[in-house]
Amino acid sequence: TKLAGVRGAALAMVEGEPKRLGVMLGHLGASACAGAGGAAQADVCEDVVADVAEGVGTIVLNRPKALNALSGRMCREIERHIRAWASPSSGVRLAVVRASAGGRAFSAGGDVKDCSLDGRAGGEGPDAQFRAEYELMHWIRASPVPQVAFMDGITMGCGAGLAINGSYRVATERTVFAMPETSIGFFPDVGANWWLPRVTQPGAGLYVALTGNRLNASDLVHLGLATHFVASARLEALETSLRRLNSPQGASEELHVRVELILSEHASEPDLATSSLRANASLLQECFAAPSDVAGIFRALQQSAAAGSDWAAAALGTLRQKSPTSLKLIHEAMVRGATMSFDDVLRMEFRLAMAVFKMQVKGPREGDVYEGTRVVLVDKKGAAQWRPASLEEVDNASVLAMFEPPQGGRRELELGV
Repeated sequence: TKLAGVRGAALAMVEGEPKRLGVMLGHLGASACAGAGGAAQADVCEDVVADVAEGVGTIVLNRPKALNALSGRMCREIERHIRAWASPSSGVRLAVVRASAGGRAFSAGGDVKDCSLDGRAGGEGPDAQFRAEYELMHWIRASPVPQVAFMDGITMGCGAGLAINGSYRVATERTVFAMPETSIGFFPDVGANWWLPRVTQPGAGLYVALTGNRLNASDLVHLGLATHFVASARLEALETSLRRLNSPQGASEELHVRVELILSEHASEPDLATSSLRANASLLQECFAAPSDVAGIFRALQQSAAAGSDWAAAALGTLRQKSPTSLKLIHEAMVRGATMSFDDVLRMEFRLAMAVFKMQVKGPREGDVYEGTRVVLVDKKGAAQWRPASLEEVDNASVLAMFEPPQGGRRELELGV
């Protein structure tokens, strides 16, 4: 049967080797639209191509050699179009976001490497980069114009947020989705602490956030993170059909009905047999949903692994490689995010980002995120030396302090301005 806004099915996990993750994240470097705070180095951002035709605004990510990693300037450029199209005078009824043809990625994430190098040296790069990312996510959700994103290829980090925060998220057989931030001592952000706690499979959101493991299209449809599955070869025809959309402007019920009808005509059912997490739903419940803290998750996984579960053993091995501080921070953020509004989650994530990057420190900075980015993105070898090195050594009070208002007069995230 055809898929029309499906919210059910399965979640799959594909273990990713650290070396391959480093290759993916290693593309997140300097952009032709560099300037995290939106300070243009040219009048035109060539990495983002936008046009409007027949009432449909299209944004094309055009940085294929860097897997369409999103610089702060790119985020500002996309935000400029999203905000302009939200006006009734624009004549835009629908927005489509996709990558340029022939690449491997929708978007592999945000510009992490340069942001970290600047922050470590005492610069303000992290502040500017994360303001640009989070303000973009706000405007995507706030816009009355529905957005359709084609998650064709690698879709991670900030790139995942660019898609998931929109109205319609199309996965393909080429989709490789992850929030891999724990590998660099960071945490899933760009609204992830709002939508991951709300996925349909109990425990799956925490699993995705803590392990950083990769998901396929079946997983995303099952969790509700993807609304449709469309074969990659049909995306061009789908975009053509969307451009022929005949519907009044604005987020009307009629508009959504017509968009969903077009999507369903091109969609098909994903192969749910590829979902290992669907097969391990009971373990997700027992090992991730039921425990009240990260230590409890470790104990539950250890017990299941001892009972013969290879899946639990693999998940446990993955978590043991991650920053213990990040693991505790993520768990707390996910618990809080489950009951917060979307904009409040973005504000919380900005506080956390500034705390993790030690932005209150004047001059050179140290911390797990700087260690993680050094190993994964700069040296691209070895294992990160996390400090503290174990869950038991992490001071819970220091984790909770990251959620408090910033020190030193740093301006908080302002949304809707």
